[in-house]
Amino acid sequence: MLPLQNIKIYNLTPPAAKVNNASVTVASLNCIGSDYATIIVSFGTIDIAATVCKLQESDDNSTWVDITGGGMSPLPTSSDGTKQFVFFVDLKARKQYLNLVLTIGNGTTGAFVDVVAILSRLEQGVTDATGRNVKANCLIL
Repeated sequence: MLPLQNIKIYNLTPPAAKVNNASVTVASLNCIGSDYATIIVSFGTIDIAATVCKLQESDDNSTWVDITGGGMSPLPTSSDGTKQFVFFVDLKARKQYLNLVLTIGNGTTGAFVDVVAILSRLEQGVTDATGRNVKANCLIL
């Protein structure tokens, strides 16, 4: 198996209505069994800057603390439509759960946001769509 196929993918914020002057709803990520996480924040249209974009961690998925150096810089702005902001996280010294805190400022309409996480360097190999946490995958050789 190729190392890049040994991953799990999670849609932490599925595409939905625009968020304006509010926090984006983001599911937490259970990182157990992996050594690395990539969290991709994708913007559609956006007419106002984000005011917060940072990672937090937790041992129990309820008490969260900010990760030192875990704030995105620069923050997404109104000119960042169709752009991605990516967190690369070495999980070896992290707590079990990660959470993205993303707040969009008060614009005219706000922002479309999608957040996807990829867990890699898994302790156990995955070989099918279910193991990768996706509906289907297509291997093209």
